[in-house]
Amino acid sequence: MFTHFFIDRPILSSVISLLIVLAGAVSMSVAPIEQYPDMSPPQVTISAIYPGATADVIANNVAAPIETQLNGIDNLLYFYSVSSSSGNAEIVVVFRSGSDPDINQVNVQNKLSQATPILPQAVVQQGLIVDKKSPSIMMVISVFSPDERYPSAYINNYSNLYVLEELKRIPGANRSSVFGSPDIAMRVWLRPDRMAQLGIGVNDVANAVKSQNQTFGIGQLGAQPAPPGTDQQYVVTAQGLLSKPKSSRTSSCGPTRRAWRACASRISAASSSTGATTRYRAA
Repeated sequence: MFTHFFIDRPILSSVISLLIVLAGAVSMSVAPIEQYPDMSPPQVTISAIYPGATADVIANNVAAPIETQLNGIDNLLYFYSVSSSSGNAEIVVVFRSGSDPDINQVNVQNKLSQATPILPQAVVQQGLIVDKKSPSIMMVISVFSPDERYPSAYINNYSNLYVLEELKRIPGANRSSVFGSPDIAMRVWLRPDRMAQLGIGVNDVANAVKSQNQTFGIGQLGAQPAPPGTDQQYVVTAQGLLSKPKSSRTSSCGPTRRAWRACASRISAASSSTGATTRYRAA
């Protein structure tokens, strides 16, 4: 019935169609329309590095304290963490759709500051990164040596210094990162029995390694006052090293008193000339 009504009156149908088009055009200029609507809830990622630590150590000492503080954030849906044996920890915090990503990042940063005093000092020194990004991967690039000339440590270091910086300059790829810990780290296994004999603890070993892992500026070559004709200046740096203590020697002497005295006299004479510290024990 209605079909025949509009078919028999084409002018009326055209006018109605024009009115519908005009109403739609006016609505488009007024109605809020997003070019890229939110298809997924906003996410904030916390990244931490604990060089030399295992996945269990990172999960218990880094991820767990941070997750405890994250409870109760406004517009929070859920969060999860991923810890790897390469020393990396990543905590993804997911918020409700429609919430402001900037406000969510500020709230996560405030909660993270409450957990910072509980975290290991090595993690705090490496720095904690809070960014409003999704952990989804868009592309994976593999860097390798076809003829196996270079080891993996060399390739990782080269990729971190040169390839990664070039990728970040590409529009839309400024979130590029290297899988695993980009910096070279060393894991030191300690012998408790030997440490007990020497009377040292874990902090002593850590402080010794830390003191040797520093670079000091010790001066310049060609700086003023310099002789006439000096055109170049060079900065001299040195790697921090522990001062080697006096050598400690343990000697075995005979079981008799005469042999003991003779052996001790010889060792004492040799030690006085070299400045060494000598300890004696009965054979």
